[in-house]
Amino acid sequence: MSLFLGPIHHWLYNKIILFERLEKYILDGLIAEVGKEAEILYGEACDRYGQPLDQEKTLEEIIDLDNIHQWLQDKIQRAELRHGYFLNKSIEKFGDLAYEVALEYYAKQGKYCGEKCEEEARPQNAQELYDQLNNYILDGMPCDHVNQVQISEPDLVQWEVTQCLHIDYWNQVGIDPNKMYKLRETWIDAFVAYANSHYEYRFTNDNGILKHVIQKVTQ
Repeated sequence: MSLFLGPIHHWLYNKIILFERLEKYILDGLIAEVGKEAEILYGEACDRYGQPLDQEKTLEEIIDLDNIHQWLQDKIQRAELRHGYFLNKSIEKFGDLAYEVALEYYAKQGKYCGEKCEEEARPQNAQELYDQLNNYILDGMPCDHVNQVQISEPDLVQWEVTQCLHIDYWNQVGIDPNKMYKLRETWIDAFVAYANSHYEYRFTNDNGILKHVIQKVTQ
């Protein structure tokens, strides 16, 4: 990545911010259900992995301009670890209720982003939906090249991930990766449905090879 702050850094920063907003929505949803105990768990997560970014400040105000790549990588790692730790401790403490709250807010944010995408970008085919999805969902650094596109056609995009960037974070904090894959699937499913209702999303985990499809709905 460039040594100078450019559009790609703002693009990545905005995706980190979006992911951290989801974390806050889940926290607020849990507080509404179980009270201050959720706040205590979130405080523990922040003590371990740092506070979320200050969304009132611009990237230029907070980034280390002498170390742009490492700064962004650090913020991704902290966000992933804090998010997974908080969810894991919440599920341990509150059981299925915590996971249902997380599912609800993953779906809500996916819908919100899909509606925003439909309004602003109006994706017309599977490839455009795939491209737009990558403007929202956090999947490591651009240089990681995690997605391997297998099929790219107007009505069908299929891609695989052979080395998941998230699973090391999830294993580190002890959360079940299958639960996290389901959360991400829920988010993307809602995004695609609301970005263009003529398309649908499917996900399978084939012995660690993550297979994704965006395809036109057949009548």
